[in-house]
Amino acid sequence: MIKEVLTFTEVLTFTSIEQYQDHIYDVDMRAYQVSAGGFFNLHKNFFMPNVTIGYRMVDSEVIHQAHMPPNQFYCILPFNHCQVTFDGITHSKDKFLFIGPDEHSFSNFPRQTENLYITFGMEALRKYFDAEEIELLMKSMSAIREGKLELDNLPLFREVAFSIFHRLFSAEHTPNYVELMDTEQTLFSALRSLVSPIMAKFGHKIMLPTRKTVVVRAIEYLEQGNVINVNVPELADACFCSVRTLEYAFKSIFGKSPNQFLKLRKFHLVRRHLLSHNNRNASEVLRLFSISNHGRFASEYRQVFGETPFKTLSTK
Repeated sequence: MIKEVLTFTEVLTFTSIEQYQDHIYDVDMRAYQVSAGGFFNLHKNFFMPNVTIGYRMVDSEVIHQAHMPPNQFYCILPFNHCQVTFDGITHSKDKFLFIGPDEHSFSNFPRQTENLYITFGMEALRKYFDAEEIELLMKSMSAIREGKLELDNLPLFREVAFSIFHRLFSAEHTPNYVELMDTEQTLFSALRSLVSPIMAKFGHKIMLPTRKTVVVRAIEYLEQGNVINVNVPELADACFCSVRTLEYAFKSIFGKSPNQFLKLRKFHLVRRHLLSHNNRNASEVLRLFSISNHGRFASEYRQVFGETPFKTLSTK
């Protein structure tokens, strides 16, 4: 059974600056309409557990005075025809704007502005960056915006972000938990690739995750998404590490290879399902877990539990 998670899509239109400002509940912000005439603002937001990705179109020139919350990083990716003035500096049309937690910002978005924005939750960010990396990232915000630090991987980050946005808003079904976790991990991975060169320029090379951290990420990925069928390279990708690093981490923590752990975990998942559900046929349960060679699985299962899956079912 796939775990359910609170997520929702929001599409909003505002026809007055007051409506717009009153709706911004997660940021301490003041907005001022500069251009004369009517006001129109369109927002599309997709909320995930640790990331929000959204689109904003403003038909009127607007000045923003904002104080960011202490628990998130905020990224703005203007569309190609749009220029933004941020903290008194006019940025080129393809500039990436990165705003840190608890940071004050002053911006001017011209008429007919379109941009994509992403918020990264701080708690989730700590799973991918250590404390020193986050501190250096926060110190680099201004230098990134002023162009003193170039983002060589920005085209790839833009491609990933826009691709995810279009996929989420064109989907005919609501993504399940596993799909959402994959989406979040893709965005965090893209962010890490984006800022890695910056860390080097500050004299800090992004540290490889500790073996315990790798295992924690792996377990969270497996348990939170109730992932059943995953191979070792896929699990390494989910942990943002190489297969070799994953191997070392599991052998260090569990004394078993990732493949051995995944096989053991499947034995226990099958047993739990046999004991806790109204199953009439053990073969159906094995097929549910995509087990094709029932005889071999039953033999290995017996080595662990002292009985076959069929015996487990008949004695519950």
